[in-house]
Amino acid sequence: SGKTTFAQYILEHIKEQSKDEKGFDTIMCIHVSETFSVKKIFQNMLKDISNDHTAVGPSKKEEDHTASNLNLVELKKKLMNLLRGKRFFLILDDFWVVDRNNKKLQNLTSVLKVGKKGSKILVTAQNEAAAGALSDFDNKPVPMPVLSENQCLSILMHYALGDKSVVDTGDFKRVGRDIVKKLGRSPIAAVIVAARLGAKRDIKDWENIAELDMLSDNRATLWWSYKQFTPDIRRCFEYYNIFSKGIALEKGDVLRLWTAQGFVKTNGNEDMEAVAESYFQELLSFSFLKHEEDHWGGDDFYRIHDMLHCLVDHITGSDYFRIEYARKDKEEGHKPDVPPDVRHLFFQNYDAEWINHVIRGKDNLRALIIYSVKKDTPVEEKVIESICKMLPKLRVLAVAFGVQISKPEMFSFPESISRLKRLCY
Repeated sequence: SGKTTFAQYILEHIKEQSKDEKGFDTIMCIHVSETFSVKKIFQNMLKDISNDHTAVGPSKKEEDHTASNLNLVELKKKLMNLLRGKRFFLILDDFWVVDRNNKKLQNLTSVLKVGKKGSKILVTAQNEAAAGALSDFDNKPVPMPVLSENQCLSILMHYALGDKSVVDTGDFKRVGRDIVKKLGRSPIAAVIVAARLGAKRDIKDWENIAELDMLSDNRATLWWSYKQFTPDIRRCFEYYNIFSKGIALEKGDVLRLWTAQGFVKTNGNEDMEAVAESYFQELLSFSFLKHEEDHWGGDDFYRIHDMLHCLVDHITGSDYFRIEYARKDKEEGHKPDVPPDVRHLFFQNYDAEWINHVIRGKDNLRALIIYSVKKDTPVEEKVIESICKMLPKLRVLAVAFGVQISKPEMFSFPESISRLKRLCY
């Protein structure tokens, strides 16, 4: 329904307003997702405060140095000191907690209550219970309304032209309105089309796009923009399908994965890293990637919109497969129906028995990514041994991809890893 896209537009609008008039002392936007971690939210709030030039507080360098080493109690104390008496605007995007008595939720609200009167919190959620978990009983959640034509036009023009100077914005607005009518006032479709319009400064190009019948269908609109990329860039974008919805990936990891899979094509003396970077920047410039400041330290992280994830699901077919079940699903007898010709396989959670069972007979597998490994579940060397024996064509093998390994005894690679002659990552 475009909740995240609309919230992002509101955020940018408020930031723009704050340049001229001091409405809020600090502005923060946090993507929460289904994995509710108060510590992570606190870290990201501190990061946004340090990045916010309007905020009153320590410098980014000081925050980078200290916040990643603080425990939950220390983070809470630091945040309360920074927010006490300040008017703040906070977006909590994709909120899932529904129980008002949840202790984690109470930990979060205790920090938010120290703000000055006039502070605002905008929560987006998939359901009404989650949207209302942070509000009092006088403030009822508001269903995401269908945007008015003028609201959708404002989003389109903002992302298409922004600060760009054009001779006559009136003509562009006129054509933009025709486009918005076809888009059905969808925020994500408006942003995606706007990115293409922004690359075209001739009104004739806008008029040609406005004549496209496919704009009346959101998925067809996303497909149209996707098809504008070169085949190599499309293939790189499709690789996001191996990961679950909502996962933010570090840019450096993404570029290395693309390169390891052989997706980055160079001519002559071109530098492969530079070409991979150019692919990434093109996807970003056309709104196929969204910057996600939800990790403390390290490089920037990015994710794709859920609707784009659905699109790429449809495109890739059986080449990519994700196993997202938890242990309880296994206990209840759920079994993933993995295509025999799968080439890229993702496990949300480490489970030695499942991994050994699933990879058997998958000789053509090129990538195996095990995202999460619990601290109390060491990765057995015999599992890595089995992988090395059964998957000779692997180019990518990533274990505990989504966590930082702090204990070297969690797992070790056997000598048989040398059998994987094509392994690049």
